[in-house]
Amino acid sequence: MINIPSAEEVEANGIELGEMNKLLLVKIEDLMLYVLEQEKKLREIDELKKRMAKMENYIKKDKNN
Repeated sequence: MINIPSAEEVEANGIELGEMNKLLLVKIEDLMLYVLEQEKKLREIDELKKRMAKMENYIKKDKNN
C-alpha cells in the first residue's frame, strides 16, 4: 500500500505508533470514500436497470397491440 510500510520494514526498523495510526486513518478515510463512490455507482446502475425493464415492458406491450 502506498505510504504504509511493509511488514518487513516494520520488523527491521520498527515504527512510530503515532505516525502509523495517522497513516492508517488516512488509508481508512480513502477506503471509505471509495466505498461511498462505489455505492453511488451501484445505485445509479440499479436505477438504469429499472428504467431498462420499464422500457422493455413498454416495447413488449407495444408489439402485442
